[in-house]
Amino acid sequence: MIPRALIGAGWSLLASVALCASAWSAAPLLLRNPSLGQERIAFLYAGDIWSVARQGGEARRLTSIGTVTEGPYFSPDGSQIAYSSRQQDLTDVYVIDADGGVPRRLTWEPTGSSVTGWSPDGKEVLFTSVHASKSVYPRLFQVRADGVGPAEVLPLPSVDWGSFSSDGATLAYVPVRQWQAAWKHYRGGQTTPIWLVSMKTLEVGPPGSGLALQLRHQNQAGSTSHRESRL
Repeated sequence: MIPRALIGAGWSLLASVALCASAWSAAPLLLRNPSLGQERIAFLYAGDIWSVARQGGEARRLTSIGTVTEGPYFSPDGSQIAYSSRQQDLTDVYVIDADGGVPRRLTWEPTGSSVTGWSPDGKEVLFTSVHASKSVYPRLFQVRADGVGPAEVLPLPSVDWGSFSSDGATLAYVPVRQWQAAWKHYRGGQTTPIWLVSMKTLEVGPPGSGLALQLRHQNQAGSTSHRESRL
């Protein structure tokens, strides 16, 4: 006969395991890089791209490779998602339909390519790479989202990340990257500047410069006229 003490210990152990499993399943998930589409939110989890309705619900996995490194980025119309993935020791840019499917590879650079977003019209994908760079600093490229034709380098000497304004006339970009993109034992000193450049004149300036103030006044004027038109 099994002693009652052993039976009680067994039930206690099972209860502890069940409690731990319940606590584990309820633990928060590390969801990264959210991107807002018109109807859905795409995000990075466990090296894959997932999407969920903006009002909430069950998330749907769009990739199953576990090697996504950058992104996701919704296209302006919300129909496509751009991301970077490391496969066979190469990091390249891919585009996938917002509903899933077979990804389309856009870059073939041995130096690696990190996606940063889209052009305002959704026809081209932006990415950074040290390809065509004469230093260790990456440059900004754009490549057609349909995969036709080679990538085009933009006339800036160093770009770690960049995003166009809605009209495509101005680019906000980070010229240099953090020397260590980690927060463990962080004591400050890695705040990277954000610069603005006019794509027409290539005039560059940080926030607070003449270009930034001019853009701010233009945006304020546009917002005022927009509000007045609505009134």
